[in-house]
Amino acid sequence: MSLRIVQVDAFASRPFSGNPAAVCVLTAPRDERWMQDVACEMNLAETAFLHPENEGYRLRWFTPTIEMALCGHATLASAHVLWEEGRLPADRQARFHTQSGLLTADRRDDWIELDFPATPPAPAAAPPGLATALGGSVTPRWVGRSKFDYLVELDSEATVRALIPDPRGARTGGRSWDDRDESRHDAGLRLRITLLRATGGRAGRPCHRFRPLRRSRPSGASASSRRR
Repeated sequence: MSLRIVQVDAFASRPFSGNPAAVCVLTAPRDERWMQDVACEMNLAETAFLHPENEGYRLRWFTPTIEMALCGHATLASAHVLWEEGRLPADRQARFHTQSGLLTADRRDDWIELDFPATPPAPAAAPPGLATALGGSVTPRWVGRSKFDYLVELDSEATVRALIPDPRGARTGGRSWDDRDESRHDAGLRLRITLLRATGGRAGRPCHRFRPLRRSRPSGASASSRRR
């Protein structure tokens, strides 16, 4: 059977930029192994799978290696596809049933407004391998952990911009943080290093994010049909 998979560049003002996600709209649920295999073949940060459920859509997100509990840009891409392909009227709210609860998206002129759960970080011990992941010579001012991420504050904007991160250092007992077995929510744990106060009289948040390692993938068409 022929299956359409659409690649959407979220947070982009021009083609071949932004944060890409694949979106696969199904008529019924598919098994988890199949979705993981498709996400691995797409080889993007996230592939979103959705099918109709309870006057909305069941939405699940997969990286090439694991299922995520929450993903913003792939949710944005999913709402865009539903409206652009005429699966939802332009004035109707997109409602997604997910591991993280009900998420909604609304069109506001040329913008899409997402309603997501707030998960503020709390102070936490630095995870094993953090110093190596930061390049080996950086001391964090503060480390916090939310439901989905570690958040690390460094001493200056210059320090953040000078980082040469080593994601391979983010390992615990031979496994990456993204491969942890503690729960489905912890399976997608990520590390973000950000500067909370910028210098030079301008607002700024230089940031590094560690995600599962993946092969590079050449840019292609925005939509494709795959046989599964």
